[in-house]
Amino acid sequence: GVVADLVWSHPASRCFPTCSDYLRPLTAEMRDASETARFAMQGGWSWARIPGMRFEFSATEGGGVLVTPWGHGTWGVVPSRKDVLYAEFAQKKHMLRFLPGERKFVSTRCDDGEVVHGAGMP
Repeated sequence: GVVADLVWSHPASRCFPTCSDYLRPLTAEMRDASETARFAMQGGWSWARIPGMRFEFSATEGGGVLVTPWGHGTWGVVPSRKDVLYAEFAQKKHMLRFLPGERKFVSTRCDDGEVVHGAGMP
């Protein structure tokens, strides 16, 4: 029972290890140093085929501003993974793994591991 309970109490890190990373608000320096962050900021994105997601930066609003059809949130880089950004909106944290050479990402929701696909909009 003890091991099973421990695994169940941390489903996020089982689904996607970076969910347990300590994540800081995005700074201009972090944005500029991250190829993935700069890539994400180019144009709009869809979330589960719903358009209207944008990765923006505003120093006055605390760094990474995530614009979504469900309200604004935050986003930033994940120090341990060059290909992953975090996104937090509607009170949920997600890990977005960007696929090399494609305008696509795969999101893992941290609290339950739900997977959602995103794609760049023309």
